[in-house]
Amino acid sequence: MTVLADALKTGLLAKGERGELVARTLLTVAHDEAAKHDPSTTFELEFHRPIQLAHFLEKFLAPDVWESVRHAKPVHAFDDALELEAAFAESWINFSHWVQLGSHEMFSWECATELLKRGAAMQTYDNQQNQDLGMALHNGNLDSAIDIDRTGLCQVQVKNSVKSERVAPNPEAAGKCPNTCPILSIVMQLGVGEEYHGPLVEINTTSIQTDTPAGNTRSSTSSDPTDINRRHYSIVLYGCTAATYSCVGGHAATYATLLRTPALFHNYSRDKYPDLLAAAHELSPNMNKEVMFWTN
Repeated sequence: MTVLADALKTGLLAKGERGELVARTLLTVAHDEAAKHDPSTTFELEFHRPIQLAHFLEKFLAPDVWESVRHAKPVHAFDDALELEAAFAESWINFSHWVQLGSHEMFSWECATELLKRGAAMQTYDNQQNQDLGMALHNGNLDSAIDIDRTGLCQVQVKNSVKSERVAPNPEAAGKCPNTCPILSIVMQLGVGEEYHGPLVEINTTSIQTDTPAGNTRSSTSSDPTDINRRHYSIVLYGCTAATYSCVGGHAATYATLLRTPALFHNYSRDKYPDLLAAAHELSPNMNKEVMFWTN
């Protein structure tokens, strides 16, 4: 954490990039904690091995938040909807590093499957719509082959704004889903601080009744097995403290510093001279007729 804080003191990264960096750090810390305490596999490599998604989320989230998330229902919660922990009971993550994709089109199910084979998670291309990070999920037992028919996705969107932003994750941001595996969308509202007094976690779900009306007429809300939101779980997390994320530990103040964009002239050596500071603020990167020539 100290290394990251020192590296960012110069304001090298923009605010959005800082949010993504913190999100990747939190996810990586949670991954490593889960790897050290996961009894479900016997792989010799401690950190480069499959980890059950539920176990990872338990190490990622604070206990009270995890208790809400584990019982979450999908976006369209029909009568037979599984809770999140049951839906992802056979879902596994496996990554040891992050790979930045080279184009918007690379955020796809095919790419997710290939990176899962390589043990890599995805950092989306710059300004990817609706998504910043992605972790491919293998669904099934660990003896089954990794292929696109068994690949699910945990997709993450990061917000580093003081005010929370309304987000509607798209379960098919990676393209039309080629299978029936569950999908998890996580929105990390990292920027909200002490002025935020809302819940630490929100579950985006709508209960839908499937009772058929009298006369055996077809209900407009009848269960559609092709509705992807029946297996799409969407959660929103607020803040960046140990109250939301177990993996923050005692580093909440450091994370807050990492997320905060420094003032433009915070390292300006002549900031004690008002005239010079005012002149610096008036500097323009654009050439125009008025400033084109030197004046005496």
